[in-house]
Amino acid sequence: MSVLAARFAPMSDDTGIDTGIDTGIDTGIASGTSTATRTGTRIGTAFVPVSDPAAAADWYARSFGLTVQDVSPHAAQLSTAQGTLTLMGPRSGIAAEPGLPWAPFSLDVDDLAATREELIARGAEVSAVDGDPAVCLFFTTRDLDGNVVLVVDR
Repeated sequence: MSVLAARFAPMSDDTGIDTGIDTGIDTGIASGTSTATRTGTRIGTAFVPVSDPAAAADWYARSFGLTVQDVSPHAAQLSTAQGTLTLMGPRSGIAAEPGLPWAPFSLDVDDLAATREELIARGAEVSAVDGDPAVCLFFTTRDLDGNVVLVVDR
């Protein structure tokens, strides 16, 4: 079993009732085991609340060149070679409201300056470019629902 996997084994709580679930997580830290060499883990998708999945999918596709994979009344999925963006509409049942004041993901673009200029030309409000050229340059904008979008150069 992975050192990060939760163990599911019968347990009793203080009342003596068998809960059936051990929610303890073995991080491997106590035994001196490091997970720093773990490979193969990727973020599969980022979820963003939107009011209209079709309109939001069109905006992300036109603004950043994402490929629209699927659009339905409750959600839309867009992709790049590195991951998936799932836009969750009100009919999806998620409890989050559109207009996230922080960026739940970043978009790594080939040309930060050109992407910023294209967004400005299309009427988007964008921040100034910030960051450290030796580490990462970035700017933020907001999607149609006011969700913050972080755009980075690497």
